[in-house]
Amino acid sequence: MLEKYGSGTAPLPTPLDLYRELLTATSDSLQHLLHDIFAAHTFWELETNKATARQNNAGKCEVDLDVKASKVVVDMNGLEALVPMNDWIEIREFAPAEKGLASDKPIYLQKYGIHSGAQTTVVTVLSKLVHAAINS
Repeated sequence: MLEKYGSGTAPLPTPLDLYRELLTATSDSLQHLLHDIFAAHTFWELETNKATARQNNAGKCEVDLDVKASKVVVDMNGLEALVPMNDWIEIREFAPAEKGLASDKPIYLQKYGIHSGAQTTVVTVLSKLVHAAINS
C-alpha cells in the first residue's frame, strides 16, 4: 500500500484497495475472514449459556462452556440471512479479582473452532476462574 499510494497524490487508496492488498498477503485458510470483514455485512451472534468448572486430578480447572453461535449476513436491502458458521472464535476466562477490584485480565485466551448452533467446549486453565466469555 505504501509503495502504491505513499506519495499522497491521486489516485488515493480506498478500503477496497486495502482489501485487495490484504487478500494477496493472506493464506487461503483465512480468506473467508477477510470476506466477512471487508466484503460483506457479517455479524456473529455468540451467547454463553453456562460455564461449569471442576478440578481435575492434575489440580487444574476444567471448564465446560455451553455456547450458542450463529452467523448473519445482511444484504444491500437490509435482509438478514443465516449462513453456516465454522469460525475461529476467542474464548476468554478470568480469575477472581482482588478485593474491591474488577477482574479485567484473562487467565486464559485461546481461539476455538465454533460452528453454528449449540455446543459445549471444554477448556483447561491453571487456576480457579470467576468468569468465562466467548467473543469474535
